[in-house]
Amino acid sequence: MTDNNTAQCIGSLPPNKAIGVRRLFPRFVFLTYLLSNPVCPAIGQNQPPQTQPDPPIVRYIEKLFFYNSRQADILFIGDSLLAAMPREVSNEIAGGQTLRNFAVPGAQTKDVLWLLRDPRLKSEMPNRVILLIGTNDIFHHHSARETADGVLAVVARVQAIWPQARIMILTMPKFLQPAPTSTERDRANELILRRARRSNDEQVLDISRQLVCTPNDCNNFREDKLHFNSAGYVILRDLILQQLKS
Repeated sequence: MTDNNTAQCIGSLPPNKAIGVRRLFPRFVFLTYLLSNPVCPAIGQNQPPQTQPDPPIVRYIEKLFFYNSRQADILFIGDSLLAAMPREVSNEIAGGQTLRNFAVPGAQTKDVLWLLRDPRLKSEMPNRVILLIGTNDIFHHHSARETADGVLAVVARVQAIWPQARIMILTMPKFLQPAPTSTERDRANELILRRARRSNDEQVLDISRQLVCTPNDCNNFREDKLHFNSAGYVILRDLILQQLKS
């Protein structure tokens, strides 16, 4: 689901090529070029449509509300990469605080936005929200910019619901996929890192450096080369705890 207008806009050019265009053409010609190739919207400006998720995701969300009855100090929000975290690992991250895992297997950013509209969440008062989302957007052929826009829309919604909470954004891990999937994932991570690092309201943790799956080394991932195994979750735990301490 690549946005053709975004793909052709001048803001999508690499910086060196964009500068080259400016130097190559006179000002009048360059202005004409701009009119025919619109400037990209700011990252995070375009938000995915907030439609109801597929029935399995809706049923999973209802189970989350049924089984999670206590107010939490820490919330997990995301997809299966957080949903599958072993209980003992999440307890170590919580460190005695109450943690509720609202991550949903198979969720895209649009599904998380739908979840965050649920009025039952307003009773929560977390001091920390840990977010890992975007992988399923990439697998559904969304562009890097669309995926980054979706992640940042989730961040904005979390800020609106829980202004007192600190947000930790985790980048997508480097699961094993050929191009263009891997290229779009890496580009989305770059866009998210660039935007989040300009804000004082969020922490961003780049897990793609330590959690990498290659044809020769995929020891921290399951056989699907996408989800973490127990060793991978230990690494993720240590990265999160280190970030929390900092």
